[in-house]
Amino acid sequence: MPVEVGEILKESFAVQVRGACRVVYGDGTYLRLATDHVMERLIDKLKADPTYNEARICIYGVEGAKRIFERSFEAKNEAELDSCIRLAFNRLFDAARIAAMAYIATEETRWGKLKCMLPAPHEERFKDIIDKLHIQFFYLGNYPTENIEEEFERWLRIIEEFIHSLEAESKPSNS
Repeated sequence: MPVEVGEILKESFAVQVRGACRVVYGDGTYLRLATDHVMERLIDKLKADPTYNEARICIYGVEGAKRIFERSFEAKNEAELDSCIRLAFNRLFDAARIAAMAYIATEETRWGKLKCMLPAPHEERFKDIIDKLHIQFFYLGNYPTENIEEEFERWLRIIEEFIHSLEAESKPSNS
């Protein structure tokens, strides 16, 4: 359907037009008028730093670590069980990573860089979380098989405390 000059474009079409179009005549004023509203909203969405709430969603959300772990016992075979347990531990790691991103106020997602950006003692705690949850448990599959429920709950509490400590330290004091 044709669009009239000055008419605002629908969001999905505006992004495509702005990304693919080349102005061949004029200064691009009409293109900007038709697409700026969408581009500004998209830029704002992309610029937003992660939040502590997003970190907690990695634990308790619909696809959070706790739910994944609880559903792991519905696995049909050992391979599926292993995959679920590893994923649940990795979602705990994701929660810690997102909390670190929120603390630093960065969009940097690479844990190696994040670790170096955190001050002590958070750097050391985050390094332990990376080493255990992300590398040992998730990548290598070296998670404890005995008392797995207790081990998962123990790590869940460690991650909750990590998030809480970062959040508490990043809030201005009321003194």
